[in-house]
Formats: sequence, structure tokens, C-alpha cells
Amino acid sequence: MILATVPFSSTQKKSIVAVKHPVLIDTVRIYVKGAPELVIPNCLKHYDESGALREIDGATRSYLMDNMLNGLMTTKGLRVIAFSISDMSLSAFEEL
Repeated sequence: MILATVPFSSTQKKSIVAVKHPVLIDTVRIYVKGAPELVIPNCLKHYDESGALREIDGATRSYLMDNMLNGLMTTKGLRVIAFSISDMSLSAFEEL
């Protein structure tokens, strides 16, 4: 069940969807899709190459921002998009 949406805008460079989690009781999952320079700085964890969930440290954040965005992808004319998720309690979501 979708609880809220913020459609993509060129000003914000991101879109947001909040849904009631289908399995976790009283949990809202927030999905953010947008420009990596806006999404990545707000991320606390990431999945590494092996699929393990890890904390984002300064070196990883720098690698993502500098090498992937400014070096390898955007200079080749590729469009780059980042995705993130966050879970919060239904009561915390309702307080927003």
C-alpha cells in the first residue's frame, strides 16, 4: 500500500515513494531514486560486490562520488541514477 509519493522534479533531482511494508508489521519503507550526488551523501550502508551489507566509510563514499560519477560513467555520456531504501516505524512516519 502506497502511503505517500513525491514525484520527480528537476529542482529536487529525486523522487520518493513511501509504502507500508508487506511483511514487517508497522514498518514503512521509503524508496528514493535520483541524482547520485543527492542520494549517496544520505546513505549510511551499502551492499558490496559480494552482496554483504556494509557501513559506508569515507573511502567508499569518495570512490562512488569521484570515480564512478565524475570519472568512469558521466565522462562516457552515461546517465547515472542512485537508489536507496530506508525503513521506519509507522508511528514515526505519521509524525513527519
